[in-house]
Amino acid sequence: MRSPTGLPILQIFCNLANFHFTHAGRMRLLGWAYAGGAAVSAASVAWLGAPAWSVGAVAATYSAEVATIATLTIWCRAEGEA
Repeated sequence: MRSPTGLPILQIFCNLANFHFTHAGRMRLLGWAYAGGAAVSAASVAWLGAPAWSVGAVAATYSAEVATIATLTIWCRAEGEA
């Protein structure tokens, strides 16, 4: 995991969930999911950035996308729409 080559695949899933929440009119939940992803990104960069340099930055980017996708998926399933 030295390069962000797999990141577009994760972003496809994130954008599909984004479309679902936008179409259903739940922009507030979408905002909270992205705020959570931003918080995970900031925390993981602070934790992994300096010791691991670029590998840590790539891992932080992946972790933020996975956190956002997981949040959107959990909320979607909780509402019985998945």
